Amino acid sequence: MSATTFGVILILICSFVEGLAQVFLKKSVLAPVRRIAWVAGGAALFVMHAAIYAGALWFVNLSVAFPVSSISFVAVVVLSQWLLEETVGKMRWAGVGLILIGTSLVVAYVSDGTINAARGVRGGGDGARAHQLRIDRDGQAHDVTTCGVVTLQDGERILTHTTGGGGYGPALERKPDQVARDVREGWISRDKAASTYRVVVDGAGRLDAAATATLRDERVAVAAGGD
Repeated sequence: MSATTFGVILILICSFVEGLAQVFLKKSVLAPVRRIAWVAGGAALFVMHAAIYAGALWFVNLSVAFPVSSISFVAVVVLSQWLLEETVGKMRWAGVGLILIGTSLVVAYVSDGTINAARGVRGGGDGARAHQLRIDRDGQAHDVTTCGVVTLQDGERILTHTTGGGGYGPALERKPDQVARDVREGWISRDKAASTYRVVVDGAGRLDAAATATLRDERVAVAAGGD
């Protein structure tokens, strides 16, 4: 048995345990006596569910584990009818069927700044234009329209790059230590810091003041017509 198969089995057990926990909590509301016992039992089952689920994550990726855990919805419906004698209609069973076979997702979207980017002022650069892509289950990217409706199948997703604001003032006037802080906080990359702000930041996010001064002097020289 592969590690992935074992992890999926653990998640299926989790789903059944979670369904039982839900039944116990419902019993605590319906039972005229021993309500505390039902609540305690439900809480214990939830703790067991968390422990088993954490163990399953050792063997499968979260992107696999979480979708598989949706089977708990099915477990709750089945256990509710069996142990609580609840009535489950045809439409609800149809919903259970859709969970089991998977469904498509319809995404409707609009996007500002896809054609005309925000303009910079007082020497600031223009912002980046927005861009949308549909990523198929093989990881291939496909362009989509500026606004519209896209149907996603299992394993597909929409990737959206939102438009950026225009700059205020020349990028070279931004203090190097502030640019380095932006890199450390993840707002811009090291490459962007060097190409746009002419600031050199090492792999640890520390400012290289000497290299920054050289890089900025080169830009000034080019702007002045020097070598």
